Amino acid sequence: AKTGMSFISYPDLPRSFFEALEAVFVVLFTAELGVRFFAYRTAQLVDPWTYIDLMGILPSVVLLTATDVVNPGWVRSMRSAKLLRIGKLIRLVPEMSNLLMAYLKALRPLFWIFALLALFCYGCAIFSTDMIGNNDEYDEACEQIDNTPCGIFDRSRFFGSTSRSFLTLFQILSGDSWTSVVRPV
Repeated sequence: AKTGMSFISYPDLPRSFFEALEAVFVVLFTAELGVRFFAYRTAQLVDPWTYIDLMGILPSVVLLTATDVVNPGWVRSMRSAKLLRIGKLIRLVPEMSNLLMAYLKALRPLFWIFALLALFCYGCAIFSTDMIGNNDEYDEACEQIDNTPCGIFDRSRFFGSTSRSFLTLFQILSGDSWTSVVRPV
């Protein structure tokens, strides 16, 4: 009896298979774009999706026709523009369009929430700079608790200026090694 996972091994497909498959898709997409231009004529030039489709098709057409002339690395990086066709899918499905519009409408209140949080943190940074960063009595209190100088916690490093205090408070809020700051305080 075999134990563990067994994997099905597939034969490696030759690279020429994928190049031929890409050529077929490029011909199909180019034909679709040509039919749209033939059917809608100059009205097609007004639609922004036409330009997005052109940006997605053009790099593949250039690679298929002029591989010796053009640097293929640059053209291959431009092929990521094909991902913009996903936006067309959002436009065609009403539910996805409604969901996207809801997300976009939620961005404005979300921005103001983050602005209010930043303003609150800035006020707390000013307060903590005065109370911790500029307070010499803090060093004496720290030595009395441990009977050793505060070697781990450097108050001027974390709370020496308002910008450092702001960064330290953001570090505490995000949970990034907050114990090294909070415990000595």
